[in-house]
Amino acid sequence: TDLVRRSDDPDFERDLDKQVYSVGLTQILTKNLISTLNFETMTDEGYLNNPYRSVRYADSGSALGYSFEPELYPNTRTSNAVGIRARYFLPYRAAIEGEYRYFIDTWDIEGHTASLSYIHPWGDFTFTGKFRYHNQTAAHFYRDLFSGSQATNFRGRDKEISPLTSYTFMLKAAYEFLNDDGNDWGFLKRGSVSASVHVLHVDYDDFSDLTALAPIGSEPLYQLDANILQVFFSFWY
Repeated sequence: TDLVRRSDDPDFERDLDKQVYSVGLTQILTKNLISTLNFETMTDEGYLNNPYRSVRYADSGSALGYSFEPELYPNTRTSNAVGIRARYFLPYRAAIEGEYRYFIDTWDIEGHTASLSYIHPWGDFTFTGKFRYHNQTAAHFYRDLFSGSQATNFRGRDKEISPLTSYTFMLKAAYEFLNDDGNDWGFLKRGSVSASVHVLHVDYDDFSDLTALAPIGSEPLYQLDANILQVFFSFWY
């Protein structure tokens, strides 16, 4: 069981319990093709919303045309996901990998995720390129703008439970500078370093960009663009 707290309220404390159940099956189909099937169920119970986040609702008495109130989520959620991954090995130790994942939950969020990767070793280096696509529907209690205060039993305006589509392109290079050839570093048997760059674009189909300060109902939809650089060092002993 986890505890949810607020940094500005020492008396605020709520319970959150998460359980995850998963099973997977890997099968060698041919000498060059291997596939994996995974199924996962997750149950959440307790305080599931963000204690800092608010929703907005139409308010004719406000100069902006809307006001804010705390969000309110259901206290239970069950999600199921099934995924399939296949890797086909090419000459020179290269490989192509495809993956698809389907997600659905009791909040009516339905998601589809697909990716395609190419892996190419070269000496002590391994290069990887990957494209990922994700699309999802909204939770049944999500609204960008509610009709009034406490208009529904449950209320949320988190953009991550809104309808969205994302695209990610990744390039990665890994170098194994220490391997099992007898030239270890004391108790360290293997070592590698990897660097990757992720180019991410997200279209939010029903989440307005309030920073634009446009009249209510005419705000542009929010978009996210990010370039993410990651560097990892790994050691085995």
